[in-house]
Amino acid sequence: MDMSETEGSRNMETSDLSHRSPNLGILGSCVTRDMFNFLKIEHLLRDYRARMSITGYGFPSLDANFDFLETLSGFRKSTVLKDLSKEPLPLKKMDVLVIDLIDERFEIYTKNDILFTRSTYLAEVSGVSHLNATLAFKRGTKEHFAAFELGMSKLLKDCKLHRVEPILHSARWAGVKQISSENIAISEDPVYLERIQRENMILSQLENIIKKLNPKMEIISSPDLCVADPNHKWGVQPFHYIESYYSDIFAQLVRCLKMSGFEI
Repeated sequence: MDMSETEGSRNMETSDLSHRSPNLGILGSCVTRDMFNFLKIEHLLRDYRARMSITGYGFPSLDANFDFLETLSGFRKSTVLKDLSKEPLPLKKMDVLVIDLIDERFEIYTKNDILFTRSTYLAEVSGVSHLNATLAFKRGTKEHFAAFELGMSKLLKDCKLHRVEPILHSARWAGVKQISSENIAISEDPVYLERIQRENMILSQLENIIKKLNPKMEIISSPDLCVADPNHKWGVQPFHYIESYYSDIFAQLVRCLKMSGFEI
């Protein structure tokens, strides 16, 4: 097949894909998933991966017995199992993958040189002890950032292979919460507020790595509306935002999708 035929085929594919609903995936956390829930667009979601660090992307499955996960139920069990078994993302079913980094807040452990996430779900069943694993590195270190860059490189390569467009949802921990339309400090605990600052510094550094690897990646963010909601269905947390945040992020996502020929 000569170049003109190849380009013609690609143009035809692009034309066929235009003006249809996109197949979306999430590799991230509740900050993106909640948007789908609140705005009733869950029918577009093909896969949701959470509680797993991108540092562990692309590794083979852990050679271990996962029976200790049986006490977990539903989403908790499947989430941990997908991370430990390194179940591939179903990229063939997606047009767009929305990535957020809020769940990079968990420690990373290693067993036989394979990285995995010590999420709250894994901690519930003392998974690190069952797996006889060790801490891979401290978060926010050069080793952490190098591992993230390697995992992100693998992810972007797979997205390119399957013609999936990655979009970065640039989210942060909120330092304020909304009470009666007024924004006040989310906590009076200085240690907690210091942690919020540290987590946001790490997020900025991780996002800089993504920008270096893919300078043209679309980014959606709403820093002015990054406000915690005490009435959030999951309770008050620095990453459980007011509803206007999700609406704004959704509007930006729609604009990105329209530029790629999709409609919601």
